[in-house]
Amino acid sequence: MFYGKVLCDRLSIKPQGAKPFVKVWKRRFLTRIALAFVLLTLFFIHIISPQSNDVDLAFGASSRGGSPYNLRAGEPDSSDGTCILLRWNVDSPQNVKQYRIYRATGHGDGFSCIYASPVNMRYGNLMNFVDTNLKPGVRYFYFVEHFDTEGAFAGRSNTVSFKVNLRKSRKSSSYAGKRIVISIAEQRIYFLENDVLVRSHLCSTGVDSHPTPLGVFKVLYHQYLLVSVRYGGVYCYWWMGFAPDIGMHAIPYNPKTKTWSGASMLGKKASHGCVRQAVADAEWAYKWAPDGTRIDVIPQAFMPPQPVPEPPRIK
Repeated sequence: MFYGKVLCDRLSIKPQGAKPFVKVWKRRFLTRIALAFVLLTLFFIHIISPQSNDVDLAFGASSRGGSPYNLRAGEPDSSDGTCILLRWNVDSPQNVKQYRIYRATGHGDGFSCIYASPVNMRYGNLMNFVDTNLKPGVRYFYFVEHFDTEGAFAGRSNTVSFKVNLRKSRKSSSYAGKRIVISIAEQRIYFLENDVLVRSHLCSTGVDSHPTPLGVFKVLYHQYLLVSVRYGGVYCYWWMGFAPDIGMHAIPYNPKTKTWSGASMLGKKASHGCVRQAVADAEWAYKWAPDGTRIDVIPQAFMPPQPVPEPPRIK
């Protein structure tokens, strides 16, 4: 009882026998254990859990500024076997005025700039570029450089490499008769197979200051989604590339406001060189035309070939 009395004095407990003292001591001991457990739990939650939920892939807070990072190389969703898709990230695209693509072959020596483009991205952090007309079986090396709004060097990406596979194009003899004709005068696309009109719909080609190139082309690659780095960072779905940085695709989609734009302009010149289509029309064309399909961009109106009349019946 002597030690019990000393502990009771320190805990300001009046000794009323061993049993009350044990009950009070156990109650306080268990209370302190519970409090320590709660504090320890809160500490681990603070350490293990993310410090902020404000950062996401598309519209996150800046950490690397205008420097490019996480460059990766691969093939588009499909291609004629001569294309490489490059994708990389930037945390502050609004601080980037220009990007440059550098390429080398062999062992990655002798890099040279193959493409430079102005940047005008208002949102998002994904950038992309498709390199075309490459040689199958060759390994290519790439890195990207960014320059800020003052023209100063903003950073360089990691270096990546990719080998274009030796393979046959998706185009086969069964697609030999497919052809696309884009009429600038009519702002209309014609789809023909074996010189028979299959479908036709309105489009928007480039405005006079950014015209769609005229001539004979072919579908080089298909990519379900590409980001318009030069024109606001909008999403271009159902993209079929047929010239450098030029393709047929759906009307632009703003991922921030989740809205489509340009539908009311179909039938008029409205783009910066690409050929815009209604969303459903773009999806149909994307699935109808394989890689290698011929594309004719003509300035005049187009008259589809008339079907050959059936021979008269013999009475």
